[in-house]
Amino acid sequence: MKRSDLIHNTTTYWLTQFGLFFVENNEFIKIANQNKRIEYIKKPKHKIESFYIVQNGSLSEVNSGNLLYIDKNLNKNLKIKIGNSRIINHIDNNLFRFTEKIKRKVLKNGICDGSGKILWSFEESVRRRGWDTELMIYSKYLDNKEIFKRDILNGATIWTFNVSEISKYSDHEGEHPGEIQGKIRLWNNYLLLPLTGNKLIALDYTTGKIIWETMAMFGNYEIYNNQIVYFYEGRLLEIDPSNGQTTRDINLEQYLKKEQGIDRISGFKIENDRIYFTDYRKFKIGILDYKSLELIDLITIEHSDDAWQIGDLQVQNRKIYVLEYLENNDRNLHIYEDDTL
Repeated sequence: MKRSDLIHNTTTYWLTQFGLFFVENNEFIKIANQNKRIEYIKKPKHKIESFYIVQNGSLSEVNSGNLLYIDKNLNKNLKIKIGNSRIINHIDNNLFRFTEKIKRKVLKNGICDGSGKILWSFEESVRRRGWDTELMIYSKYLDNKEIFKRDILNGATIWTFNVSEISKYSDHEGEHPGEIQGKIRLWNNYLLLPLTGNKLIALDYTTGKIIWETMAMFGNYEIYNNQIVYFYEGRLLEIDPSNGQTTRDINLEQYLKKEQGIDRISGFKIENDRIYFTDYRKFKIGILDYKSLELIDLITIEHSDDAWQIGDLQVQNRKIYVLEYLENNDRNLHIYEDDTL
C-alpha cells in the first residue's frame, strides 16, 4: 500500500459514484481523480445541521425539509420538500419516506409521493430502524426489543417481532431481556437481525416469521459473495444467509501473523476478493486474500503524535479511506492505494 493523499481537519466523508465528498474546515469539498490528478471543488456553504446520506450512489442532503441531490460539481438540485423533515429517503416507485421531529420523543413518520402529497403519516414515539433505504422497519423510541413492519402505501402494521425472549443474556448484574444489537440488513427477502447473546436470526420480510437462527459473534458483518461475513479480532466466520449454516469458521492467528504487532481487528471491508481491515489502536491497515486468507500487506499509517485511534474505514476502487482521530477532536483523512495487484 502507498499513501496517495492526506486531508487535514476533516470531520466526515462520503464515497459516491462521483468520487469522494468531505467536509474540511467547515467547507464542503469534492475531490475526484481525473487523468491521474486530483481536482478540488470548494463551496463554503456547508451547514452542520444538515443530514447527508448516500442514496443510489449519489450524495443527498436534507435541510429544513428539503431533499437535495448533489452532483459532481457540488450543485444542489431540489428533489422534494416535506415540511421540516429531518430525514428523507427516496424509495421505490417515486415514493419518499420522511421523519419530522415534533417535540421531545415525538416524531412524525410517513410516506409521500413525488409531488409531495402525503399518503399517510403518524405522530408517535417511534423511529425507523436499519440503514437501508428500502426497509420499512420501525421500533418504539429508544426500544431495541421490538420491531414492526408497515405497509408502504397505507402505514398499516403488517407484523411485529419481539426479541426479548429469544436473545436473553446474562452479565454481572444478572439476566437481561434480549435486544437488537447491530446493523439490520435485507438479503433477498430475509431480514437479518444481530441480537444480544451472540445470536443472529433471519426473518421472512413478508411475514415476520423466523426462517433460521444461529450463533454468531457480536460485531460488524458484511454480505459478500452471497455469504454473511464476520471478521472480528482473530476469527473469520461465514454463514450461508439462505439457511444460517456456517460455511467457514477459522482462527486467523496464523494468517494474520500477530507477531507483526496486530492487537485487535476493528473495521473491515471486502472488495474484489480482498479483505481490507484496520487495527484501530495500533494504526494499522492490512489486506487479506478473501479465499486463501494469505496476508498480502500490512502497514502502520503515518499518524500524528497526538492521535489516539483510526476508524471509519471505507474502500472503493482499490482506494482505502480511514479517519485519524486526534486528542483535540480534529480528524485527518488518510487515503491509501492498494498497489499490490
